[in-house]
Amino acid sequence: MKKGFTLIELLVALAIMGILMGISITVYVGVTENASRSAVKQNFNAVVKWIKADAALCKMNGSSSTVFRQTNSSGGGQERECGNVTDYNKTPFHENVLQTHIGYIGVAGKNPYGSVGTDRVCDIWKGWTDMTSIQSAHLGKKMCNGQIGLYSETVEQNGCNREMIVQAGLAKDYWTFSNSGSEDVLSTKICVVHK
Repeated sequence: MKKGFTLIELLVALAIMGILMGISITVYVGVTENASRSAVKQNFNAVVKWIKADAALCKMNGSSSTVFRQTNSSGGGQERECGNVTDYNKTPFHENVLQTHIGYIGVAGKNPYGSVGTDRVCDIWKGWTDMTSIQSAHLGKKMCNGQIGLYSETVEQNGCNREMIVQAGLAKDYWTFSNSGSEDVLSTKICVVHK
């Protein structure tokens, strides 16, 4: 006489496998979410450290010194005057100038949540978001998962040549650029002194 599994035994085995699969999927999602959040934190910290170090180098070399700012993917760019604070065409620390330079030299890595360039809520060029997660921002701007935003809040105030807010969204979700962070938005204000 052949001995086989009963229907009850098969159902119990299937139920156990279902529970184990459910647990492993939950663990996988948690691990990938933690890895993405960690990558955003690394990108954010790299950008903040780079801005501070570059400003310190400018200050150390003096107001009349210049720093190179890359403006395209083939390495082209221009020298910017360390002592210039207000002229967008000459200052090295305007958020648009920094976004482009930092993006092209690779200080901020790719967005760990993927490209957000096709999401019209974020309204940025797809090719840019495929390359880097950094962009210039403004208060109230809608941002997307893992992006790093730069915004100059003040110029020539509070002992700073430029007070810059740097923020990054930690979660795979929309967030609004503001002058303060939250549980899912890293935020810091840098007093940039570069002359």
